[in-house]
Amino acid sequence: MQIADDEAIRWPIPHLRGPAQLTVWFFLLVASVVALAIAALHVRRREPEAIRGVALAAVAGFAIGILPQALQRPDPTHLAWVSCVPFGFLPVVGVELVRWRRAALSPARAFLYGLVPVLAVLFVLVPSFLVRDYVDVSLESFDVSRKSHSIEHAGRRFYYGNPEVAKELAQLLPAAERVARPGDRLVVGTGDLRKTPLSEAFLYYLLPTTHPGTYYIEMDPGVANADDSKLADDLEHADLVILSRVWDQFHEPNDSEKLGSPTPNQVLRRRFCTVLDLPLYELLQRCDRAGRPDANP
Repeated sequence: MQIADDEAIRWPIPHLRGPAQLTVWFFLLVASVVALAIAALHVRRREPEAIRGVALAAVAGFAIGILPQALQRPDPTHLAWVSCVPFGFLPVVGVELVRWRRAALSPARAFLYGLVPVLAVLFVLVPSFLVRDYVDVSLESFDVSRKSHSIEHAGRRFYYGNPEVAKELAQLLPAAERVARPGDRLVVGTGDLRKTPLSEAFLYYLLPTTHPGTYYIEMDPGVANADDSKLADDLEHADLVILSRVWDQFHEPNDSEKLGSPTPNQVLRRRFCTVLDLPLYELLQRCDRAGRPDANP
């Protein structure tokens, strides 16, 4: 996790390296969901008429329901999507625990005691992916410690962390604008459409005269590249295609590594001709639009 360790602002509090923080975060998430469920069960048994118990039970049920999102892909993004619920209620769990053990404690002090573990998680155990990233982005809003690069086109702006991407898109977007016609159907995909772990959907935003030409704006492995996917049919009716090689070296130990249907690539070779080929991006348009017949009619 070099991004978390090297690219963000320096963090003054001693902390674990990125991979170790992810491991700690994962187990803390599971533990927080269990603690939330236990607290809800305890309040319901002790005070069955209390609305607190109903609220805790509802939140605990929701947290359990979304937990598989983190279990199936424990990267920072998916852990954050799930953690926001049980971590946010850890102070409440702390309050209930303190009430249970020390009934005479004031609610304000009980809440403070429950907040301490949450602050320890945010600032000491897992700072790189939570508080430090937030502080870094907040500072960038005021042009302090800015490490993202502005990509501007058609009066729109998008920030990207990779300077090479920003440099190439400064060439590609005007080229796409020159060959695009209003209302053209644009498909943004990966360098090899047999592997679809994600899609740089922000390119649709930066080319507002075009329309997304595919159902798979967010490309997911096992979906966009499935044998029964409509991606090949979408490409048959598309006018422009942008292929991104930025994430060609993306590797995770799961089914995103598996190659899917070759049909979309076959449609590309048959129907589309290259307009601009850069190291990270390729812009293509229908061959008949370029005054050339299909490559393989």
